[in-house]
Amino acid sequence: RGAAHWEQIDGALVRFLVCGPLHWLGLADLAGAEANAPASEFRLTPHFFSLISAAEFSVLENPQRLALQAAGTITVPVSAPRADRYQAARLADWLLPLQPESYSYQLTTASLRRAQLQGIDVRQALAFLQRASGAALPPAVQRALQRFAQHRSEVRLQPTVVLRVSSEALLQQLQQHPHVGSFLGERLGPLTVMVPERSWEKLRAALLDYGLLLDCELVETDAAPDD
Repeated sequence: RGAAHWEQIDGALVRFLVCGPLHWLGLADLAGAEANAPASEFRLTPHFFSLISAAEFSVLENPQRLALQAAGTITVPVSAPRADRYQAARLADWLLPLQPESYSYQLTTASLRRAQLQGIDVRQALAFLQRASGAALPPAVQRALQRFAQHRSEVRLQPTVVLRVSSEALLQQLQQHPHVGSFLGERLGPLTVMVPERSWEKLRAALLDYGLLLDCELVETDAAPDD
């Protein structure tokens, strides 16, 4: 499709190869602009240059085991078996390294759902983590994964805005209003309702059209000018 589409085609392929197989096999280290940000930089490891050169590609005879912490983080030493590094990357989300000479990952509901799409169920994940760590799994992590297998996602953390009104009757009127109600989410209590963070400015305009001025604590107002 031409050079104008390099980023969408060739660039996407390069990103996949670097962030995928090269990273999984320990041939490339990744870095992001900040914690948990998508990888924006990479460097080739000594293993990469050993692989493409005529030198002998050495593999440690006593690879280290990965470690699973009670918080659901997985620390994988760079000397861990490549298959274990690859499997950990399939099971968990990548984090900035918590320790030198290691990779760090976080078990999340999103990562477990992604693993299931690749044919890895929770039973297999638990078996892998126990084998690769060589230790009993933290009880809390084991319970959480088993519960996820039964109920999927049960708790969710999300940024949101809360609208509080002066009376329950007013809240009911706003929810039933065809325009204002379209910007309101789940009701939290008699006087409060969730508002999607991206919708609060549209809600303010809708409330003004309804005849209400919104007392908003999301924006800082400039101090009144001195006389």
